[in-house]
Formats: sequence, C-alpha cells, structure tokens
Amino acid sequence: MSRSGVMMPALLRTTPLERPENQRLETDLLYPVAFSQSSTKFVFDRKGILDSNSQIKFRVMCKRTDGAAFGAGEVCYFPTATGAAAAIQNAYLEIGGRRVATLQDVGHYATWKRLHWSNEFREGIALPKQGGEDVFLGSQSATYPPAPPFGTIGRLSNEFAQSAGASSTITKPKYRLEPTSAETFEAAISLSQLIPMLKGVLLPLFAIKQEVALTIEWSADKVGTRFCKSKQLSPAGGDIPVSSSIDQPSCLIMADYLFYPEQLAALGEDIMSRGGYDLVYEELQVAYNAENSAGTRAPGSTLSTQTFLPLGGKRVKAVIQQSQYNGAVGNANAYINNVGVYNSKALIGGETMNLTIDANPFYAIPLRNPALQFKEANAVEGIPLQLNAMLYDFTPSLDGTATTYIQGITDRTFNGFNQDSLLIASAPAPAFDKGLAGDAGSMHWTGVKISNAAGNGVRMSNTPMIWTRVSTLIAPGAMGLGDAVVKWILRYFVITERVLNISNGIVNMIE
Repeated sequence: MSRSGVMMPALLRTTPLERPENQRLETDLLYPVAFSQSSTKFVFDRKGILDSNSQIKFRVMCKRTDGAAFGAGEVCYFPTATGAAAAIQNAYLEIGGRRVATLQDVGHYATWKRLHWSNEFREGIALPKQGGEDVFLGSQSATYPPAPPFGTIGRLSNEFAQSAGASSTITKPKYRLEPTSAETFEAAISLSQLIPMLKGVLLPLFAIKQEVALTIEWSADKVGTRFCKSKQLSPAGGDIPVSSSIDQPSCLIMADYLFYPEQLAALGEDIMSRGGYDLVYEELQVAYNAENSAGTRAPGSTLSTQTFLPLGGKRVKAVIQQSQYNGAVGNANAYINNVGVYNSKALIGGETMNLTIDANPFYAIPLRNPALQFKEANAVEGIPLQLNAMLYDFTPSLDGTATTYIQGITDRTFNGFNQDSLLIASAPAPAFDKGLAGDAGSMHWTGVKISNAAGNGVRMSNTPMIWTRVSTLIAPGAMGLGDAVVKWILRYFVITERVLNISNGIVNMIE
C-alpha cells in the first residue's frame, strides 16, 4: 500500500542534503527518438535519479526566404524578455504513456518566471545560455545630457561602451539567430523550466519500470512568436520575409543522472516493496479569454470581463494573469517590437482586478492601484519581481490626465525600434511593421496567492473561480496619449498541487 503522508526522502528533493553523502554523477548526451519541426521526443534511461538541472540544448536558424544574405543591421534574435524559451510552445512529461506533468505556453510562463531574476543573474547566466536582452541599467540617452527629470533606463547592449549621443544599437553577434548551425546561437534550457514539477522533485528513474519521456512542441515559425527581427528587415517599402527552423543535429538533452551508492538500494526497496512514496508537486492549468474581439469599444469606455476558472476538486496555490496585446482591430499576428507576443500590456487608463472563490470576493474592494497589484503579484512566487516601474505601468510616466509624458526609458533605439514609445496605434499596422509599441508598460502581470500560511494549496469546490477584470480606455489628452481600441488575450496560469505516487515501479497520479 502507499505510504501516504510519509515525508519525501531527502534524495528526491531539490533542497540541499542535510549531511554530506557519497555521490556519483553521470552525464549522457540524449538524442531525440523522434524529431520534426513541430515536435520532438526524448526517452530517458531508467537509471539513477534525474537531476532537474539537466539541460536541453538546441539551435534556431533564421534566414531570408529570398535566399539573400543578411545585410547591415539585418538581424534575428529571440524575444528580449523571453529568450530561447520562445522556441517552445508546450512541454509534456510522460510516464508509461500518460502525461503526468504539462506546461502549455512555455514562452509566456518563462517570461513571468524570468521577471523574478536579478539583473546579475540575467547578465551572467540567462543571456549566455538563453539569449534575450532584459538587463536594464541607467541610460545616458541619445540626447545626453537628458532634460529634467534626470534618469532613464536602457538595455545593457544600448549602454555598455556607448559614447554620449549614440542613438542605436543592435543585438550582439553572439546572441543572433543566423542562417547556419555553425553561426547561430546555441541555447540551453533546464528541464525544470519546462516541467515545473521538477523544481521540487527529482525523479528516481532507477525505480520506475515504465518509459519516462519528454515531448516538446516547437512554437510557430512566426515573427514575434519564435523570434524577432530588426526594423531593417521591415523597411518602409515593405516586409522582407524571414523563416526559421530547428537544427536537428544540435538538439539534445545533457542528462545528469545522480547515484548515491550507500542509499539507492534502501530507497529502491521502499519504492518497490514497501508502498513507495507520494511526491507532492506543482502543476499548471492554463485558461484563456478573448477581450474586445469585436472591436466595439471606444476611448473613454469601460469593459468588465469575467473569466471562469473551473477547477473543482483541485488544490490551488495561486493564479497569474497576463493581458497579452493582440493588436488593433483588424490586425493579425500582432506583437510588441523586441518583446514579441510575450507581453502583458498595461492600459494608460488602468484596470481593476478581483478573484471570486465560492461566490466570495478575494478582495473586499477590487484592486485598482498599480502599486497594490504589483505587491500582490510579488506574493505569488514569494520573491519580488525584478522589474522597473516604467516597464510595469504607465503611472510613473504620465500625470493623472495623460497630458504630460515623463520619459523614463531611453530614446535610443534597439534593433531599429523605439524603446520608449507609449502608444499602441489605433489603426491597423502596415503590412511591413506589425509590432506597434515600445517597452513602456509592457510587463503588467498580475497575480493572486491563494495558498495558506503553510504554503499548501486550497481545495476548490465545483463552483468555478471567477477572475474579473475591469479595463478603462481613456481618450487622448493634450499630448495625444491615450488607449487604443485593441484586442487582448487574457491568459491565466493556475498553479495547482498534485501528488505522484511511485510504488512497485509504477507511477500513478493523485489529485
């Protein structure tokens, strides 16, 4: 029988061991058993304990579809706030042919997680391994010395070793996506980024009789989704088409298998003949809602949108909400320059939020203050978002009537695109430039922590949770600053608690 309630053994936790243990590490290069440009499958050897920091490595190649070489300033690169995770749409961990852990919309969730990384970690670890360009620091701006109020921020590539008055930079050569495998950037993503379950659980592969496999589905080969391209590839005269592909020979997993010679035998006996263990882990449920798809709103209007989250019987720890800019009405494949589709665009007019659980509002008064929304989002992960206020909301950039614009982001361009732009154009974008806005207010993620003081999820009834968003569009003020009539994709990542039981070499799921 299952030893339910027995503490997970230390060897299967990702926390440091309480005392030194003899350990042996084996690293294998694991190549796909099936590969295509849409999906790829890996099968792990059933030995040792799988280290969740094992890395999947791959290369994305980009080229002009007309066969011409990239010219000056013509570069492709991963979305700046997401990096290489933008190349993956979904990831599945399968045991015995059953999906035990799933992460949909990998790039979007990875963006949320990346917002919690420090500048130092992004610069020293994330950029070399996964690309992107989300290290911000103080900027001189192109018009140095800047006009009061002094102080703007800009991307590292814009500022490092730049002379006063420099107006534009492009992605560094080592982070670019090139036409050949030998030239293009090589990315590495840890398995725990793809499968959140592995953040807290190390899989005892040696004690599982069933096939353990990882399947990833690649994201669509679209600008703004899998990659971004510089403005030089979208000149005023018309778009220069670019396509991408996943390089098969370089796609592999550097799988780390841990062995503890003095303890694996006892652990295996527990699993195989003494009822095994119940391993608690996090699983993400994803829900969507489309707002304003009919395009009936006008500046000055207010719209209340309710999204039902049916999670009866599940233990919920938190809900994360993303408001993805989906373009002016009539515009397809819309994205934000440099950031791509991995954004959560704030409104100049602001929004209120609340979550209803069992017909009871979580907040007595819906949250409207962006500072309070930021505070609640910080509570979800237990660590604060490493995010400048100019990127989170428009409040630091505008007065109450949106008549005065305070520049907080550098006026230097990156890959040819303005970084400080507030505006989302109200008219459909021209065919050659579907990315319409700058970085200001592009990372307005919100969230609600539901777990109790012990960190455990709260079991939901059959009554769906309801997330209510009231968005306000303001008409242009004296400076023409206002909210455009656009479409939004409202995406919800619901963090739930599940239990995986391993006994007699067989894995079963328990809600």
